[in-house]
Amino acid sequence: DAAGSGLERIANGVNGFLFSDGNVEELSHLLESAISMSEVEWLHMKTECRRLALEWPVEYNLEVLKDLFLEPS
Repeated sequence: DAAGSGLERIANGVNGFLFSDGNVEELSHLLESAISMSEVEWLHMKTECRRLALEWPVEYNLEVLKDLFLEPS
């Protein structure tokens, strides 16, 4: 399960991790995997996270939130 647009934006193990809502065992496994990642793997994930962040700038997210929560003028 994913909050917001997580399924569209997160590539599991590439730029983040996805796990089923309420599945503590799955989350625990992912955290263990993250802790055991090599420096090269972390650098790759960091690079992919940065690339994703640049594709989805804060301004875009603010516009989406305004559209969702503010009444039209």
